[in-house]
Amino acid sequence: MNVAKQMISGKITQEKTVNLDIAIVGMSGCFPGAQNIDMFWHNLRNGVESISFFENNELADLNIEEGILNDPNYVKAVPILKDIEYFDAGFYGCKLEWTNHR
Repeated sequence: MNVAKQMISGKITQEKTVNLDIAIVGMSGCFPGAQNIDMFWHNLRNGVESISFFENNELADLNIEEGILNDPNYVKAVPILKDIEYFDAGFYGCKLEWTNHR
């Protein structure tokens, strides 16, 4: 009986399957301040701040009311992703406008 038939019938013992077990693990990502996983972990290990903070004058073009800009609870920060135009928003079920903070 070949290995495939033995696997289907449940006749393979643990000793015979040890050499058949494999795992392929991979990870990829793009994060604010990190274009790949290595940079991301470097930033985490070294306490690198990856969120961009803004002053009122930098937000002037966004036409945000002065009352909001001066509100101490209004956070003038955003995680900016480089090359956001290449993000496949449709694949993740969201609109690109939701991701583009610039």
